[in-house]
Amino acid sequence: MHLTVNEACSFGGLKECKLLAGESGLDRIICCVDSMEIPDISQWLQQGEFLVTTGYALKENAEALVQVIEALAEKNGSGLALKTRFIGEVSQLALKRAEAVSYTHLTLPTKA
Repeated sequence: MHLTVNEACSFGGLKECKLLAGESGLDRIICCVDSMEIPDISQWLQQGEFLVTTGYALKENAEALVQVIEALAEKNGSGLALKTRFIGEVSQLALKRAEAVSYTHLTLPTKA
């Protein structure tokens, strides 16, 4: 059985996510899910990986999120779910890049 990003967004914590970019990537298959709390994760990514992060490791570097998106594209990952508590609004550059490489970019709700 395969689980797509779109299907994963229909239950659990992802059900409350907001799609920011990469709608065309919703049919990507998720092979594994991992958390990301270091800025340079590229060497540990694998095909079909869906990343979940608080964004804490990205808060000091606006370009870091774009680099994560590029690394996902290079490894043929499936998507990224991000809490924006630490980084604030996602940059237009990051959203445009996610759209260009068809990677679903979601924001997770920040609960009080």
